[in-house]
Amino acid sequence: RRLFADDAAQGFAFIDVCRKRYDVVVMNPPFGRRSEPSSDYFDKYYGSFKSDMGLAFVDGFSRRLAEGGQLGALTSRTFLAGGSFAEWRRDVVLSSRPIKVLLDLGIGVLDDALVETCAYVVQHQSIEHGWFLRALEATDKGTSIDKYFSRNGNGQGTKAFVTPLTTMRDLPTSIMAYWLPADVASTVTKARTLEGIQAATKHGVQTTDDFQFMRL
Repeated sequence: RRLFADDAAQGFAFIDVCRKRYDVVVMNPPFGRRSEPSSDYFDKYYGSFKSDMGLAFVDGFSRRLAEGGQLGALTSRTFLAGGSFAEWRRDVVLSSRPIKVLLDLGIGVLDDALVETCAYVVQHQSIEHGWFLRALEATDKGTSIDKYFSRNGNGQGTKAFVTPLTTMRDLPTSIMAYWLPADVASTVTKARTLEGIQAATKHGVQTTDDFQFMRL
């Protein structure tokens, strides 16, 4: 009886957590695809996030922020450009609950996990610009980021960008290409797509710049 009573108490406490509004939320949710046993339920209620379930946590709790509240998260960076997140980028993190600050970290943050990550703050308040720190090329990310802030922007392998959210929202699929110069972004926005002239682009098999592959 005591075991079940404790479980019931935790269940009601979780319901209470979900009903409240918060000024600050901090999270490091699970990454990756949803598990197969939960696939039917997850796809029904959180279908937009089935390729990365961590973002369902970000979306859900960002909805529970009080006006002006902020949510800090460390997640996969797949949502920055992933096609399945285009609507979420356009309507949420570049609009209604925008990303205020983002550290683009890439690989090598979570011990031996082969996950490209980013850390960011979502704000429940309209803003015009986002601040982005790109540390993808930094070998020692912690040291480089620390030097960036302690030495007035001088951190090896890091570079900061202040980008209008509308600029990224207007790009094809609202891709969060925060590093694009304004004139390039404008050109891309105005240019016709290949699909618009009945052509198609395909990504062939290639190693690209993935360190997991070795070229002989």
